[in-house]
Amino acid sequence: MIEQQQPPQQGYYNFNEQQQFTALQLRLDTRPLLQDIENYLRGYRYSQVWDEKQQFFIVKQVKIGQPKANEEGIQSVLGLFASVINSSFVQGNWKEARFDNNLYRTRKYLIWNIMLNIYKWQIDNKEVSNIMDMLMSFYEGYASRLIDNKEREGYIPTMRTVETLQSQTVPEEKRGGLFSFLSRGNK
Repeated sequence: MIEQQQPPQQGYYNFNEQQQFTALQLRLDTRPLLQDIENYLRGYRYSQVWDEKQQFFIVKQVKIGQPKANEEGIQSVLGLFASVINSSFVQGNWKEARFDNNLYRTRKYLIWNIMLNIYKWQIDNKEVSNIMDMLMSFYEGYASRLIDNKEREGYIPTMRTVETLQSQTVPEEKRGGLFSFLSRGNK
């Protein structure tokens, strides 16, 4: 027999709480960045185009150039980036010297992998510099969020907003807390 759940009590559900969770998710979601890298490597971009009836815009993936590598190369480069562009990585706390050192090591590691596999991945040697510059600009922007713990400090206003909104929407007698029984007894 399936047990039916009771609907939440009035005042406990807060739409703003869901919005804040979504805001935090957006800060940590790496899929759009990895998708941008993949689109670049495949020679695509997202563009707004008119629908068939010319009534409204739709977002569509549009081919703008040739792929920078074959399928194996694209997947290999994406794999390299996915291993460091993730929500755990961005929550680190680095000093600027460590950040600079990491950029140097990442560029060196990436160029070494690309040059080692340039023929296997069918990368045009005239494109290597452009590929490296583009990939490193993606990486540098993302990794810079680690400097001086600024990423995690940015979560604090989001979390405070949720806490403030909750206390405004939950009835006083249901808020709990150490001395909440006193307020109930005085009514």
